[in-house]
Amino acid sequence: MCSVLRAKRRDLAFEWLKMIHGGTKGEYRSIIPAWAENDPRRPGCDWQARFAAIAKYRFPPPHVPGEHFCARCAASRAPRRRVYMSFMHREGWHCQFLEEDLKTSLPRKVTLDTPAKLIEMAKRGGSNLNLETRQALDHGIEIGRGGVWLELTEEQYARLRKS
Repeated sequence: MCSVLRAKRRDLAFEWLKMIHGGTKGEYRSIIPAWAENDPRRPGCDWQARFAAIAKYRFPPPHVPGEHFCARCAASRAPRRRVYMSFMHREGWHCQFLEEDLKTSLPRKVTLDTPAKLIEMAKRGGSNLNLETRQALDHGIEIGRGGVWLELTEEQYARLRKS
């Protein structure tokens, strides 16, 4: 293989390592040549040999176990607070919020103008609006009273705790 192709392969290998683990080229100097030479297209070399060459080298710290998420995905998987929102129609839609035990009332109370805003609040509150929940919400709006479970972020929950 020519030296130009070998250099290109080495740069691609570095980019791959940088993309996965971050770091500088100097940190991977000892890793890249060892497995860049083990190309499956080269006679006498197979995929198992290539991966065996990769496996015998350790990557530099930090070695953090488990699955890692980007900031956006991590925020969507953050623990949430379950809060029950009960609503009643009396010159507007009056909403009251209860803790998960359904006994402790949160200080914030909200009055909404239209049923559409009530549905929007349920959506933004992280309510699981599957068919069953949506029909229960619609039925509650029809009869003038009802409730729905919300799964709030810590920020939303903190706003409800303020009076």
